[in-house]
Amino acid sequence: MILPIYKMIQANADLLKVLDGRIYDSEAPLETKTPYVVWQIVAGTPYRGIDCAGDTDNVMFQVMIYDTNQLKAMQLREQVRQVLENDCIINNSQINLKDPDTKLSGRGFDANWILER
Repeated sequence: MILPIYKMIQANADLLKVLDGRIYDSEAPLETKTPYVVWQIVAGTPYRGIDCAGDTDNVMFQVMIYDTNQLKAMQLREQVRQVLENDCIINNSQINLKDPDTKLSGRGFDANWILER
């Protein structure tokens, strides 16, 4: 299951300028310059039914934006969400955390993508 998250974020000129390619699947390297985006698949369910021969998956994923500045992380979360939300279903739009190790603010969301294989 390959989601086009990296490709879609990179295609947005405003996000490309701010993130400069710092979009990671599952985890960012230690000491990555902020801000950066981490996304990961958290669940997946194949669709099976009369009108669907098993070539479609419902993929749940999470996107997190990390920055030293909480407000900037919130603004980037909204920009990333706007880029992705026409192709997926946003479920939880308000994930907020403070990473205890890095002290970075994390802002993110959960979403589902209906992915045709």
